[in-house]
Amino acid sequence: MPRRVIVVIAAVATVAIAFAGATWLLQRPQELLSFCSARKQCGYIDADGQIVIPPRFEAAADWVRDAGLVWSGGRVGSIDRHGAIITPPQYTSYAKHAGGGYSAPVDGKRRLTDHALRTINPELWDDFYGIKIDRRVEAAPDYIAAKRDRRFALLDGNGRVIVPPRFEEIGWSAHQFPLLVKEGGRFGHIDANGTPISAERWNDAGMFYNDLAFVARDGKCGYIGTNGAVAIPLMFDECRNFWSADAAIVRRGTVFALIDRSGKILADGIDEVAVPAEDANPIAVRIGGKWGLLDHKGNYRVAPRFEALEPLDITRYAPGAGRTTVAYRAATGGRVGLLGLDGSGILPPLYDQVHIDASGDGRLAMFGDGDGPGDEIWGFVDLATRKATRVQWDQVYVRLRADLILVQSGARWGYADLDGNIVIPPRFDEAREFVGDWAAVAVGDRWGFIDARGVQITPLVFGTVTEYSAERARVTLFESRGWLTRRGRLLGISDDDLRRVGLKN
Repeated sequence: MPRRVIVVIAAVATVAIAFAGATWLLQRPQELLSFCSARKQCGYIDADGQIVIPPRFEAAADWVRDAGLVWSGGRVGSIDRHGAIITPPQYTSYAKHAGGGYSAPVDGKRRLTDHALRTINPELWDDFYGIKIDRRVEAAPDYIAAKRDRRFALLDGNGRVIVPPRFEEIGWSAHQFPLLVKEGGRFGHIDANGTPISAERWNDAGMFYNDLAFVARDGKCGYIGTNGAVAIPLMFDECRNFWSADAAIVRRGTVFALIDRSGKILADGIDEVAVPAEDANPIAVRIGGKWGLLDHKGNYRVAPRFEALEPLDITRYAPGAGRTTVAYRAATGGRVGLLGLDGSGILPPLYDQVHIDASGDGRLAMFGDGDGPGDEIWGFVDLATRKATRVQWDQVYVRLRADLILVQSGARWGYADLDGNIVIPPRFDEAREFVGDWAAVAVGDRWGFIDARGVQITPLVFGTVTEYSAERARVTLFESRGWLTRRGRLLGISDDDLRRVGLKN
């Protein structure tokens, strides 16, 4: 596990969005829906399909709060819901940065803007990172780490400079203030006003979690509180974050221990520790060559008896911020199974592989036998009910739990219920998971939608289905880019393109 969680300067998480890809920009539909009745004829409709802003732009991105981003003359700007210009089309592209926040390119640098490309700081910078104390996806960043000439500044969410660019590194992905910074080769922490919380500087330090941050000097580490005072003396050889409010892992010499917030040792003599999630679920630890589960009170939820034990985490659908453990992959006798958070068995260790989708909701896991591609067969298990299917498919898709689960047999995709019974036989070349009571499917290169009985809601005529919710989906049909509602209504598709596939007389 890294000794500190700081910006990795080489890993720039900026997503640049240029003109060519702008029409396909996908966010959750808000207020108005972008559509293109023909190439370079894009505008906005409401949820009923009524044209609100006629298709007069080269491209249009989805609506965000009070604005839509539109392209004219190869440049992007923004409009309000009446079609009036907010920011004239003047930028070649825009970017949404790690942690949130927007910017636009100017003379090889970047200018900080809001979601409508309105300038909120006129200075030019190299890059930005959003600092989100409100961790909701839709929330704008509360603060901004702005980079220029290999130094970072701290800005508030309105672009006001709190600290000019002087930090070599800054812990922009922090969950809370004080914020970790590095200056002059040493580490410290600053409050939301940019003021150091103490005069101490450290050889190493971490970000604050649950109001404690580790610090190190002269080869020893301990923890400080948000006031900068030492809360746990520097007496350990390695200190890990207080992911849980109650306990953290430290190392003394060659063995690890679990300590509470006062520094009291709750469990000792641990040989190895798996990276815990950012929650209070048990930690996988190894003692005497065997793995078990240790809770944050120092009690063994599962006594050490497994050859290997690995937490399986989710991120996107995790409650709150960070990673959440949903189960543990356990190995014995060279085979793997699953344990629940309470340490009881979900799957016996009978399989070659067990996986979850880290980007999913963590409610299903897949398990299989076989040595490699082409030799694997799979089943799935519901982590809540612990009901498992047989191992019988070439592939299963377990990102989100639904009444019907996407499975593959041979080259075709179909759907099984949670008992493993095939409900919609595999007959599609490509398919997507059920969202609500519909799913997108394709034969050849043409897409359509089916309901939970496998009955077609629409013919398979669409070129792409790029995103869909339980209520509507974005579709393309020849030159048109519009929407399909769950009730089968097509919105924003031109009459000419409808006629070409026989959907309009």
